[in-house]
Amino acid sequence: MRLHPLEIASRIQEDYARYLQTIYFFRDPALRRQFQEALSAPHFLSRGPILEAAAPFRLGRSVEQMIQDGILHPGFRTLCSDALPLHRPLYLHQDRAIEKIVAGSRNVVVATGTGSGKTEAFLIPILDHLLREQAAGTLDVRASGPFSSTR
Repeated sequence: MRLHPLEIASRIQEDYARYLQTIYFFRDPALRRQFQEALSAPHFLSRGPILEAAAPFRLGRSVEQMIQDGILHPGFRTLCSDALPLHRPLYLHQDRAIEKIVAGSRNVVVATGTGSGKTEAFLIPILDHLLREQAAGTLDVRASGPFSSTR
């Protein structure tokens, strides 16, 4: 079954108008007629669906390619899963941010839309740092905050 956004929007508006007519039944015929006219007026309940076309994000390297290029630690191969596929290309802005952070840039700003992978852009370098410390034998896990214990 294919859904057509314009047909669905129209059906939702009609269903909602019908619902409103049943819960607000005016005894006065003049008020009832005015209410029905208002509900059937164009753009009274909805201005229609808002459709937005956005260009896809440009693609960068995959985690595997970044490992091969010496940017990420080879231990990433053991961390990858369905949530972070080894061979799936990252977005270009993720690729660039990860490379800069791993190279030592202290200040990196990733300004992009919702759902575009900002979280991965900073988590991957953190995981890379931990993998490198583990490989060097210098990994010291520490926690602080309201739930940590000092014992």
